[in-house]
Amino acid sequence: MANPQIDTLVAEHRETVLRVALGILGDRDAATDVTHEAFLALRRQAGLGDPERALAWTLRVAKHRALDRLRRDRRDRVRHGGDVVERRAAPGSDPVAHAVRAEERERLWRGMEHLSHRQREVVVLRAIDGLRFTAIARRLCISEGAAKVHFRRGMAALAALVDPEPESPNQL
Repeated sequence: MANPQIDTLVAEHRETVLRVALGILGDRDAATDVTHEAFLALRRQAGLGDPERALAWTLRVAKHRALDRLRRDRRDRVRHGGDVVERRAAPGSDPVAHAVRAEERERLWRGMEHLSHRQREVVVLRAIDGLRFTAIARRLCISEGAAKVHFRRGMAALAALVDPEPESPNQL
């Protein structure tokens, strides 16, 4: 059964929900699946009349489903000996540049895994979605000051994890 209010919400916020899931999972296909699951859950949910409330609820569902998938994928990797499917470079692309970009992306996503869930959410909403701290605070039901603290701590942790300080010759 069609619901114009939900259809509008999906059309306006599909990318936002996708970016939240992508920020957690690091895989666009998996994030797309989670986004669809979140909006399907919204369609099944009754009584979320206020669009802001419905969006906040959908973002929480997407976050939790993405975290569930992340945990499940980690368990599967452990069970299957850590085999990872190799991704191929796009035809015509420079293999060296592709390898460097892939390595940088991998370091970034590994770094994201070390952030707290709240820091990861705030970093994605601010750095990828470009939301202001007031909007982030409203979406995550936290204060604006807390959103700023989570962002700064998350970015500092990422900077330290992705590009650690080089060792001095005395430490070798």
